Amino acid sequence: MVLRQWFCTTDGTGDAEVELPDGSINTDEVLNDSLTFADISNSSAIDADTTFTGADGIQLTLTPSATSGDYNFFTIDANQVDDGVATDDFDAMHLDLTSESDDAGDTFDGLVINWENGTANTIIDSAIKIDNAETTAGTMTDAIIITSSGVDAGVTDAIDVSAANITNAINVGGNVILGGAAVINFDGFDVAATTGATIIAGSAEGTAALTLTAGDVVLTDGDITLTSGQIEIPDNTASFTVLEDATGGADYLAIATTDGSETMTDDNAITDFTFTGGVTASNDLAVADDFSVEGIVDFGTSDTMADNDLTPSVSGAAIFVSQATEDTITKFDDAVEGQIWIINHQGIAGETFDCDNTDGGNDDLQCGSADITASANDTTVWYYSSGGASQLISWVKNGSAQTGTDLAEWFPATEELEAGDVLVASSSDPVNVSKSSSGYQKGLIGIVATQPGLILGEQGTSTYAAQVALAGRVPVKVSDENGAIEIGDYLTSSATLSGYAMKATETGPVIGMAMEALESGSGLITVKVDNMWYSPSSDTLQGGNAAAVSSAETVTSGDYSFEGSVIVAEHLYGSRDMAGRVRLASGKDSVKVTFEKPYSEGSTPIITFSSRSNSDSAQGAWVSDESTTGFTINRSNSEAQVEFNWIAIGVNDAQVTVSDDYSDGTSVSVNDQNGPSAPAPVEPVAEEMAPAVDELVVEEPAVAEEAPAEEPAPEVPVVEELPVE
Repeated sequence: MVLRQWFCTTDGTGDAEVELPDGSINTDEVLNDSLTFADISNSSAIDADTTFTGADGIQLTLTPSATSGDYNFFTIDANQVDDGVATDDFDAMHLDLTSESDDAGDTFDGLVINWENGTANTIIDSAIKIDNAETTAGTMTDAIIITSSGVDAGVTDAIDVSAANITNAINVGGNVILGGAAVINFDGFDVAATTGATIIAGSAEGTAALTLTAGDVVLTDGDITLTSGQIEIPDNTASFTVLEDATGGADYLAIATTDGSETMTDDNAITDFTFTGGVTASNDLAVADDFSVEGIVDFGTSDTMADNDLTPSVSGAAIFVSQATEDTITKFDDAVEGQIWIINHQGIAGETFDCDNTDGGNDDLQCGSADITASANDTTVWYYSSGGASQLISWVKNGSAQTGTDLAEWFPATEELEAGDVLVASSSDPVNVSKSSSGYQKGLIGIVATQPGLILGEQGTSTYAAQVALAGRVPVKVSDENGAIEIGDYLTSSATLSGYAMKATETGPVIGMAMEALESGSGLITVKVDNMWYSPSSDTLQGGNAAAVSSAETVTSGDYSFEGSVIVAEHLYGSRDMAGRVRLASGKDSVKVTFEKPYSEGSTPIITFSSRSNSDSAQGAWVSDESTTGFTINRSNSEAQVEFNWIAIGVNDAQVTVSDDYSDGTSVSVNDQNGPSAPAPVEPVAEEMAPAVDELVVEEPAVAEEAPAEEPAPEVPVVEELPVE
């Protein structure tokens, strides 16, 4: 049936009129121009195959209205009867639409529904409602099917809900949206879940599950959690970059993928890439910048090395349990440059490592100059260097014999050396070492290591070489030539035995501190390596020349005793207790000098003083009351003010040499008692002048002349009151 223009009216009673243009329907088929719905529904009026045609089309207008109750304005009650043919197509309503208009501005709509509410608050529940009233599931395959059976891309928009004033374009509730190879293309696309979580589910692997070919994914809040599956980066030369933020500038994290080798780098110069939780890597993990972990770093489970394997593999794990057999390991297989691994030696009587390369090795193990044997419950840590050798980093030994505990470095040598030799820098061949040959030898370097825990450098191509201990504990050859060695003594090069050490008792270079004692003879003891310049802490400074005292601007120490003479090339400075100056004011006949620090008992200082003036008031002065705490300077004439300089020197067991008045050999100790007091000086008395006479007679001032004889005699101790030895 081809519809043109039908105008249908109704008077409200249910009867309708159809107005048709003249000549549009043959009078043989329709007897009059006015048709009711009863006439249309009656097959006798219009037959089932009737087609309405007209030059200008037929316009059908329906204007029904309803006031109450349930009412259907237009009803099609269709029923498909089974005729035994499986290929029947039945459409309840079929529209064949054709446009022959060539005007660009024309529009053609197959079905238009316009809604206008007649009164306020009146709404239309749905423009199109499809309800499957059948209770059997699946009886309606698709509620709406939109196809394009003609050319490819024949339909531009199957559903266009792009109007801005639409609240929800599509509301699917809790239903599922299915699709095949469909593409969602939006300038801006928000997926929001008001309750619960938004889930993107798929069973495909790799890029088929969810593919973003362009644009960014922005997570403004919340987490990205993978309950299963993985995030894959294609193996190509591109890179996967996570930007810090829109204004950060530099890349915060970049994962570069080149031929399947993923490299993660931090391009942000402000901060490092930090993990706040645990990190588990099932394969290699390469970090170009700092790697900081605040949580646990798990190396995974340990692997067990195969028994009777002299070259066990160290691939696939970081921690190993050693083999149960007592074998000699000559190398490790499958190690990569920079790899570090730990071996826990469990339940083994002895597992040997070929450190000296005599059991089939070829410089594959660098763990000292002699083989080492790990006991049960020992732990060793190894490092694979760029030179292709496995180096022993640490050996934690459970037993009492602790070896492999020092740090050593390869040095070229001028002669063949052995473990424990004391070495000096060679004077004939620079950068080489030789055995020591004299005591406190200049250029003392150290000791040949026995079983170093860590070795620096390479052996090189020189004829002789030695691993010189730089730190730690090593055995050293020693002798008792400078006295028995006690624990804590510092050791220096021997004066008589080449390559040996002896106890250091003088200032000079040392190689370390003894951790074992040697009572006599020679032997091997453990020393803590400590190369330094040693100064004895004893009270006696040995030596007969200036070289015995180390050069320093200031030396602060305790008391020292010099067994020989002391020569000071320049000035000699002392404290305020060694020298000073006193002033006696006019009218004062004595002054007391008190030492800031008392002299030791038995060493009463000897006091020497001199006047700084030629005044008569400076004559007739003497010292008294000498003691370890001070002394007194006295004078007999206090008329004028005078000053004296004094010097005090403490002397142990000082003695007084007496005159011949006493028997030979008698000696008297110096103490704080003075000798006989000298009489006070007698002032000269001038004679009264006689009256003037022709000849002036001047008497000699006898008293004045005799004054020197009356000056205080030398202080002589009173023998009766002093102890006589």
